[in-house]
Amino acid sequence: MIFQFNNIITPEHTQLVPYTQTYQLAYGIIIKADIIFPPGCFGNVHVRIQHGLNQIIPSNSSGTISGNGAIITGETFIALLDDPYELKLTGYSVNCSYNHNISVLFWIKRLWQLNPFSDQMFKISSDQEESPGI
Repeated sequence: MIFQFNNIITPEHTQLVPYTQTYQLAYGIIIKADIIFPPGCFGNVHVRIQHGLNQIIPSNSSGTISGNGAIITGETFIALLDDPYELKLTGYSVNCSYNHNISVLFWIKRLWQLNPFSDQMFKISSDQEESPGI
């Protein structure tokens, strides 16, 4: 499954008053995340992504991701096994005059898709698939 979200970060979104967006995803494991910065950002638009209270992108809690005409791609293993299946993006701009559309993509697999022939994976996915709301 691929989930794609667009985020408009305006000059009014600063470090003190950032843009925030909560993404509704699905049960599974996030195996890859892409953050797309269009040309013109010049490294002045910064984002970070959290799962609950934990910052997951970038991994260092004090960091942010920025770019200019770049796709930042990272392989991950983020388990979304308990409802709510949500992530939160926080973003801001520094010395910008224009709005910037930052796109984020999340690639999610079900547990059984990671290693469909594993006995252990079958047991885990069978237990999880019986959970309500899946």
